[in-house]
Amino acid sequence: AGEYSAAASVGINASAVAQLYPNFQVLSVVYGPPGSALGAPASKNDSWVIYSTSSSTGTTMSTSASFKAGVDVTASVGVNLGVLNLSDSSDFNASVSGTGTSSVAVTKNSTYTLSAYGAEQDGIDHGNDFIYLWLNPAIGVEVSPSSAVTWEPGINANINDSMIIQFVLVSWLQDPSTMEPAVTATLEKYGITAADYAQILGCDPFSSAGAAIDPNRFLQCTTSFPYEPLSSTDPLQLTTYSLVDTVVDTTSTQASVSYGVTFTESAGASALGINATLKASESLEITMSATETTVQSSTQSAAVTIGNPSSAYDGPTVVLAYWDTVFSTFMFAFPSDSDTLSLTGQATANEEVTLSIGGLTWTTWASSAGAYSFYNVPAGVGTVTAGGNSSTVTVTPAI
Repeated sequence: AGEYSAAASVGINASAVAQLYPNFQVLSVVYGPPGSALGAPASKNDSWVIYSTSSSTGTTMSTSASFKAGVDVTASVGVNLGVLNLSDSSDFNASVSGTGTSSVAVTKNSTYTLSAYGAEQDGIDHGNDFIYLWLNPAIGVEVSPSSAVTWEPGINANINDSMIIQFVLVSWLQDPSTMEPAVTATLEKYGITAADYAQILGCDPFSSAGAAIDPNRFLQCTTSFPYEPLSSTDPLQLTTYSLVDTVVDTTSTQASVSYGVTFTESAGASALGINATLKASESLEITMSATETTVQSSTQSAAVTIGNPSSAYDGPTVVLAYWDTVFSTFMFAFPSDSDTLSLTGQATANEEVTLSIGGLTWTTWASSAGAYSFYNVPAGVGTVTAGGNSSTVTVTPAI
């Protein structure tokens, strides 16, 4: 009886540790900028956006929803629960912000570059949005005797000891027959099939035609730029603009994106009772979320290069930048409302123009005629600056 009692005590007080291997994880959605029909076919260098050394773009992920009610879930980094820790990766880092949180921030290292190209046609085509997938993720899970769960993201070293990252175009997922064969083979190699495509597409709301801009997830930035056709005799012109994540609306917002992903588990995980804490045995729910409070300073940046549309283009001639709070990337859209302030004069073609009002500074660039507009500007007295010259303007409330 004594031996049995001792053995039972050891079993009850022991923690169970195992690894779960999701087929993929969405690292980022990078939105393609406006394209141009003037570009050379398949050149892929007419319009693009680049997140390089000055950006630590990423997302905050959680698996808490995959565990049963009543389970205390805590995220950790550096414990190394039987998986290669993500902090060893040269591409992305993992960190826990705050104490006792159930989420982990997975952010790009300065040496890794994310990018997306515009379509070879005039206008904005969200079929050219790039979704970056992590193909060998692992989740270390430790379940204590009290059913508290500690989890940690890592790399599935059974496949590779470094991150395997593959981008896919939204258009490829919408019509798999257009996907490059090498990409199809890579996705199939790591267990991603057409059945997963809908889950991946759900991370980009604009993969659905006519999707509205969610004001909680997408915050309008204080930067806009011209997008106007030139004459039929003018060649393609490329202009590069700098983007920062200073936004117009500084009220607190919350947004999240969730998707289900199939997974496998390390040997003996079921026997250790890991699955007893999960809601489902066939799918993990990964949630990416963001909470934005007042944003006055710029913490993220990117460079966007835009080619002018062809002379046949008759659409909007101003592009607005929005900040995707979930993935920390910039989304591009045409204005849906009339401009708040539209001026001509003082600026020369393609010259940077700023408007300072209400504690924020808006930045745009003048058109070929020297015209420029600012959107969603608060009422009040402000200062417009262009070419080293400043003037005072009064913005009246919108009627």
